[in-house]
Amino acid sequence: MKLTIVKVLISIILIGVVMYVIGLQEIAQSAMQIGVIPLLIALVIILLVMVLFAVRMYVLVRAVKRIPFKTVFRDAVAALCLGTFSPGKIGELSFVYSLTKEKVPAGSASAIFIIDRVNSLLTIAFFALLGVFVITPLKQNLWLIVLIIVLLITGAFMVTSRKGISIIKKLLMRSIREKFVGYTKAMKKMKGFAYIENLALNILNIIIRSIAIFILLLSLKEQVPFILLVAVNGIMTLASLIPISLSGLGVREGGAILLLHLAGLGKENVAVAYIFISLATYVFSAILLLFFVKTKKSIKPSQLMKKNG
Repeated sequence: MKLTIVKVLISIILIGVVMYVIGLQEIAQSAMQIGVIPLLIALVIILLVMVLFAVRMYVLVRAVKRIPFKTVFRDAVAALCLGTFSPGKIGELSFVYSLTKEKVPAGSASAIFIIDRVNSLLTIAFFALLGVFVITPLKQNLWLIVLIIVLLITGAFMVTSRKGISIIKKLLMRSIREKFVGYTKAMKKMKGFAYIENLALNILNIIIRSIAIFILLLSLKEQVPFILLVAVNGIMTLASLIPISLSGLGVREGGAILLLHLAGLGKENVAVAYIFISLATYVFSAILLLFFVKTKKSIKPSQLMKKNG
């Protein structure tokens, strides 16, 4: 709990520093220039990202057990919203708990979540590498590129190969190991079309998020190559995984402002675009969480905390 409070404070401080450095008046003036239509499009895209999260989880769940899309959608979106407000997006783990309530073995539920996380990390790392290539000379960051590639290959091997899974099981305590029963079997079922579908949806997720920023920047008369924007988003999404703030809040916005300002964009316009997307995401997540809790059709935050000790 104390760690969570610290991360919230760090996020607030980082956003405060951004506003102080750029100037609250400049940010306000820039915000007033955004048209209503671009704002509405951006809001629709944010909702679409939530839907895509549910769809990419569903294609994996479907390979293991037939569960109605409505149920998967409800539980996946609730987990995504809960992850928005939890350190390191740990709230998304509630989806695993929800699957077990639908009589999916814990090992299979864990496999579904891990496959999606690996695909998500692969996608983020790919676009981050693209960003390194686009923004800086290759020789300056060759060591970083090699490190990311090695870590990705190692991680993918550990969670998808039989030998890697065997190593993980040996390292786990017996009480935890028992919860991974069915993990290997579920992995085999998800290899193939379900895996490719999930990976494609993860790629689409990054692109669609970038489109929302792109539209807002265009509304502010900022001309930016879309490939550059996607690359920057890849880098900052990877950076936001560093657990120093609340789900990367402040790190993501500050880094994107710095990189895009170096590329010639107005820092106040970049700040408005990224802060608006973050703010809208938190507002939508809060509204949906309240709805799910009120209707008692999804896991409550208190249940997650009990489950994670």
